[in-house]
Amino acid sequence: MAKYNYTDADYNAFNTKIAKLEKLCKERADWETKELAASNKRRNAILAECYDIVAEFKKERKQQALLDQYLADKGVKVQSNTSLETKIVKMVFPNASRQSAHSYSVALRVALKRNKTSKELHTWIEAQGGIDAISLHTKATDETAQQKASRLRTYGIDVIEAQDALMTVNKTQTKKIAADVDADDFVLLLSIKQADGTMAVVQAVPDANKTLQNKALEAIGKKAEADGDAEKLKNKNKEDQKAFSAGKAASAKAAAKKMAAKKAAAKPKTKSTKTVKKAV
Repeated sequence: MAKYNYTDADYNAFNTKIAKLEKLCKERADWETKELAASNKRRNAILAECYDIVAEFKKERKQQALLDQYLADKGVKVQSNTSLETKIVKMVFPNASRQSAHSYSVALRVALKRNKTSKELHTWIEAQGGIDAISLHTKATDETAQQKASRLRTYGIDVIEAQDALMTVNKTQTKKIAADVDADDFVLLLSIKQADGTMAVVQAVPDANKTLQNKALEAIGKKAEADGDAEKLKNKNKEDQKAFSAGKAASAKAAAKKMAAKKAAAKPKTKSTKTVKKAV
């Protein structure tokens, strides 16, 4: 630090500036805790209402076409691949910056994925560190299309492994429809619902390659995720695998113990030697 000679006037001028800065610090703190907090709460309340409307539009997909036409008439510019959340945000917050609109849209999308309710939205946003924090975190952790497909396939397999078979096709029929399929491989069967409510398997899908099988698994996984069952199934399968591994370890330990006992029984006994005293 450079050395200067300070006068009382220098110190007084400096203290005056510091006093003003400290006053601004207090005003900023008041603004953050009162005005900004109130402003954010009101913004989040509006977003919560947007959230409910987005959920309604997702249930009525045909109305989304009407929304597109309405936005076009209002002069709201959207692209063919613009998400529903962004369309709603751009309509309700027309003066928001591009970054803010993106953050609002991401918050709605993530909240929907996590099955939050509109009443929980404000508390959830604050718990995540605010709107911008959600956007930044999502950007860092967003899945690629390939990662999402892989995750959904895993969920699909979890669903299949967690439930009993819906039906069993006998060996004779199996030879007819899937003679060249190895055990434990998937076979796609086409079925039709009968008038009496039963399902009839009418045909195996010929040459159902991995792509078709993966699409089927992804569809099963997607439904499980939408129903909120994916994580439960994932945890259940982990517990089952853990129990299975524990059972194998216990069986191996018991087998080793049994083998050790057999070896001990088969081992020849050595004759004990006694010292015999000779008579003097």
